[in-house]
Amino acid sequence: MTFNDIKEAILDWTVDESLESRVPTFIKLVEAKLNKRMRIQEMVCRAMLVNPADEEIRYKLPADYLGTRTIIADGNPVEYVTPERMFQGTTLSGTYRYTIVDQHYVFKAPTTADSEIEIYYYQRIPALTETGTINWVSESCPDVYIYGALAEAYYFQFDEPRAQMWEGKFETEIELFKDQSDNARWSGSAMAVRAM
Repeated sequence: MTFNDIKEAILDWTVDESLESRVPTFIKLVEAKLNKRMRIQEMVCRAMLVNPADEEIRYKLPADYLGTRTIIADGNPVEYVTPERMFQGTTLSGTYRYTIVDQHYVFKAPTTADSEIEIYYYQRIPALTETGTINWVSESCPDVYIYGALAEAYYFQFDEPRAQMWEGKFETEIELFKDQSDNARWSGSAMAVRAM
């Protein structure tokens, strides 16, 4: 569904045209909740960096960053450490480490030039607007937007019972959406241990 389809559905359900100018705000509130609550496969984005031959490297977090899933350098996982541990002055023993400080990834790495660093991170859901009319949530699960925005609309109107009813539907749809993502990610044959 497009932004306008979702907006129209919200206005149809509330039967209150006076809310039309407020619907974009309700949609933003839904997206804020989704960005706080969901960490699913569809949100994972990949960024590639090339490491200069320095022991400490800093890269600004992506603008749409919500959280790190995993980081790989030259085919090996990179270990997360706390900022305190990162800067306590211990030697690296040939492994990459990273932390996050002041909206930057900070890497401590063996001094190997041209190492490739792959960052897999959770990306903020692209905002649904009149100009950005669709995103992957509105296409695959538009009811999440509709139910969440209806809850916000009724909270705005101080209609607590209706707001709670739609909030319940919103919560149920979020859980179903997460389950659907997990099932798609882990579907296939079961893992088996083989003797060598």
